[in-house]
Amino acid sequence: MRILLSRLEAAGTRHPRSVLTALVVATLGFAVLASTNEFEVDITQLGRDDAEAAQALDRAQEDFVDPSATVQVILDAGPGANILTGAGFGAAAQATDIATDALGADVRDGDRGGPHVSSLGAALREQGVDPTAVGDDTLAASTAELITSNPRLATLVSDDVDLEDGSARAMVLVLGIDQELAKSERIEAGERVQAAFEDPEPAALGDMRVTVFSLGLFDSGMLDAVQSEAPMLFAIALLVVLAVLALMYRSVFDVAVGFAGLLCTVVWTFGIAAVLGPAHLGWTGPLTQLAIIVPVLLVGLGIDYSVHLTARYREQRAAGENPADAAGGALRTVGIALMLATVATAAGFATTATAPLPMIADFGVFVAVGVLCAFAIMTLLVPAARVLRDHGGARQPGRVREIGLGRLAGAPVTLARRAPALGLAVATLLTLGSLLAATDLDTEFDRDDFVPTGSDIEATLTHQKELFGSGVTETTYAVVDGDFTDGELTAAIRRAHGNLADVPGVRTVGGTPQATSVVSLAARTGADVTGEGDLAAVYERLRGTVGEQQVGQFLSADDRAGLVHIRTTAGDSGAERLRAEIENAFAPVSDTGASVTVTSEPIIVNGMNDDLGRFQARAIALTLSVVLGLLVAYYTAAYRRPVLGVIAMTPAVAGASWTLGTMWLLGISFNALTATLTAIAIGIGVPYGVHVVNRFTEDRRCASAGDAIARTLRNTGGALAGSALTTLGALVVLSLSNLPPIRSLGVLGGAAIAFALLAATLVAPGMLVLWARSHDGSGRG
Repeated sequence: MRILLSRLEAAGTRHPRSVLTALVVATLGFAVLASTNEFEVDITQLGRDDAEAAQALDRAQEDFVDPSATVQVILDAGPGANILTGAGFGAAAQATDIATDALGADVRDGDRGGPHVSSLGAALREQGVDPTAVGDDTLAASTAELITSNPRLATLVSDDVDLEDGSARAMVLVLGIDQELAKSERIEAGERVQAAFEDPEPAALGDMRVTVFSLGLFDSGMLDAVQSEAPMLFAIALLVVLAVLALMYRSVFDVAVGFAGLLCTVVWTFGIAAVLGPAHLGWTGPLTQLAIIVPVLLVGLGIDYSVHLTARYREQRAAGENPADAAGGALRTVGIALMLATVATAAGFATTATAPLPMIADFGVFVAVGVLCAFAIMTLLVPAARVLRDHGGARQPGRVREIGLGRLAGAPVTLARRAPALGLAVATLLTLGSLLAATDLDTEFDRDDFVPTGSDIEATLTHQKELFGSGVTETTYAVVDGDFTDGELTAAIRRAHGNLADVPGVRTVGGTPQATSVVSLAARTGADVTGEGDLAAVYERLRGTVGEQQVGQFLSADDRAGLVHIRTTAGDSGAERLRAEIENAFAPVSDTGASVTVTSEPIIVNGMNDDLGRFQARAIALTLSVVLGLLVAYYTAAYRRPVLGVIAMTPAVAGASWTLGTMWLLGISFNALTATLTAIAIGIGVPYGVHVVNRFTEDRRCASAGDAIARTLRNTGGALAGSALTTLGALVVLSLSNLPPIRSLGVLGGAAIAFALLAATLVAPGMLVLWARSHDGSGRG
């Protein structure tokens, strides 16, 4: 450590112009690299790639005709209105024409010519019924008969459908798009359809509300919402930090140096993220919606280096040292604490690399990289800038202004001197109580948490749920691997269809489950694939009758795997129970020796709860072991006092524990981001203990324990308070985010910082005094 610091000192104090030039050149290079970053927002890919359910869903989308390659047009006649009328079907036909014209060549060809469109109107026309030309009674009877005979069509009308009256508020048109289109091309196709309905010319639609939805549009809307929010949060965080720096420094120059260092840190971080990402090394994924947290966190964490270095530099200058010696002295003294804090903080964030969610794993890596960049930049920039600025020794900067703590050090000093055991006992009781309460915290993972509040996407999803319950897109799949030319297997699948009627969460129409397989598809055409005949020939005739694409949704080309589509309403919270129930319903299929895997996006997401719970325990254990091991090893090597490493760790552990207790008091559950809170809180809380311990050991050389702790809090107090205030300000800015997990992390992360500061000033000093007295063999200090 000291070798590295000596080299940094030599560079910054002897060659300041070269250092500043190198920093500028490096920042420009990283800026070029940062421009190659890829940004992706996709909450349907939150699960582990190696999970059985995730692999099964991939197969459902890759081995069969991808059911997600669609654009959906929702027609809403409004509350109390009926869309299942001649006028309603006429509007639907007009809407179909508008959508297919907008898609152009990107629309998927249907098996019988023309575009691939699934709609209630198209199904009626296939039965020889023109919904715009028959009377209401005939239309209602035909619609009821069609939906009853083919329950899958019930997914195309809203949940309030009344088959007896022939009424429903809304219907959906599903247009297939070319599966070979790239993701960007699918987004563009959906945007064309959306734009077509924003044109006021389609008068035939009247007052009907039209909503266009696709997975591509969803991702695009999420991306727009996140990208518009990120600069705002970053700018606010910078303003907060600059305000604190102005209050502390009362120097435009020092504020400008801190500001420049922060900008360089963010640019370097995203430049390295690009190198690690898919465009280069491929070690991490593309930037996600969590990327907006990274620059805000780096603003709060990175400015600490400037605060402590500038505070110590001014202290050294006030003692009469020249600029070069003062800058070098600041780096030699506070630099050790900064380096320890850097490694500990980076380790705390790096433990999130083991998170089950790729976006969180990458987030931790990026922040860890950013902390290392901040250390490198600030330890070069601040000394070099100060030496150039104050060259000649005429300019005498004032001390860093104490923000409350230095002036109010009397209470902590009195507690540490007179009753150090009392503070330790109270802190221990609070920590144990908080940890006990934390065992009662639940872990909840909800994809809706990643939908920006107040965004157009949120409005679309809310409208979908209002009309279609859990949403028009919820489908659970049963992937069946077996020989579909074996009548025993297909007969078992038919029995499973019947069993689904008794499964809570499976949609039914007239007691018939809304489930479709190649068995039910064949039955609707009058073909029987459950007998002992040549079923391969039956499938070939079926492909000729209803089309390759229609059969391809439910049967693989080699007849060795099948897919059962089941319309469900369980949502994320009921997905695990639903999976168990469906697996039981498919017991007859499993009994034939075939393999059955039940999967859906909600099932994958629900599985994240268990993964996140295991990750929390793993991350906490890993962070504690790595950081504590590092601190103990350092203080053993430097002072032969391993207990100092434990004391330095205390504020971080106490702060993290008390934050968990606060979550329990407020009834806040762990979510996708707060599951990482404990490990992160330890990482960002360690610097407070390290700075107090290091300064105490320095002051202890020439003073008693009591005097040393008083001097430590008086001299380090302003820097600690300023450091905490800047980090706290940046984290609280996250509470302005439109993403609920980020808001929670901002509030709770701010609480962790405040608690770590309290522990560093009220608990660690008492522990140091007790240690010093014990070491000296005296009861007083």
